[in-house]
Amino acid sequence: MKTKCTECEYLIMHHRSGGIYSSYGRGEYYCEHPVSERLPAKAFGSKARCFVCFGTNERETRPTIKTAPRWCPKKEKRNEKNKNGRNC
Repeated sequence: MKTKCTECEYLIMHHRSGGIYSSYGRGEYYCEHPVSERLPAKAFGSKARCFVCFGTNERETRPTIKTAPRWCPKKEKRNEKNKNGRNC
């Protein structure tokens, strides 16, 4: 089973961006996992530190990401488990 940010308790919407009078604006979602906050800046590439994705442009915004970014700490734990426990 793949790691999904949409099911993670550390995915938090900090604020909305780009809203105008007829639009709510997209939510900006960040990871607040303690390990991800200690990662070096180059782990995130050209994106902001701990930025995961934008949300939909609706009142009840939801994240648009389907899996997890490559720097996700939960994803790394899952990969270690596969290497040690099973041959995948």
